[in-house]
Amino acid sequence: GVAHLEGLGATISQLAANLPQHLVVEWISTYHKTTDKEIEQILHIAPNVVEVDLSRTKVTDEGLKHIGKLARLTHLNLSRTQITDKGIAHLSGLRSLEYLNLYGTGVSDAVLPMLAKHRRLKSLYTWKTKITSEGLSKLRKALPDAKLVLETDAKANRYDNLEIPDDKFDF
Repeated sequence: GVAHLEGLGATISQLAANLPQHLVVEWISTYHKTTDKEIEQILHIAPNVVEVDLSRTKVTDEGLKHIGKLARLTHLNLSRTQITDKGIAHLSGLRSLEYLNLYGTGVSDAVLPMLAKHRRLKSLYTWKTKITSEGLSKLRKALPDAKLVLETDAKANRYDNLEIPDDKFDF
């Protein structure tokens, strides 16, 4: 399974040294030639896959049917792919999903009711999509604790709300 996927250009790593059964699958250097056919091969190691990075690959809505079978998946990066609302529908069974990057895809507000059912979702990135701020406001009511990002700009690199204490700043 793993060797076969690596032969197809995937980079597979352990999430952490103490979690050898939790695998991260990425197509970093071969994204430009990675299609649904290669992505389907991920099913050979499906029980162990927790993170998948398909950014800039040639994955289609049809290819997301395979990703939708990765029951333990927590992180999915679909940025800069041709994915549309139809493809996102295949992800409805991913009950562990915490992070979803849809930057630069063709998704719209139509996917938001389905995403609202993903109660574990902590981060959703939707800039350069057809998702509207109105749509994201409704989603925020369903997922009040999630970080929902509609757009980014130069100011996004600075720390927002410094007056609000954050766990990261322990003085």
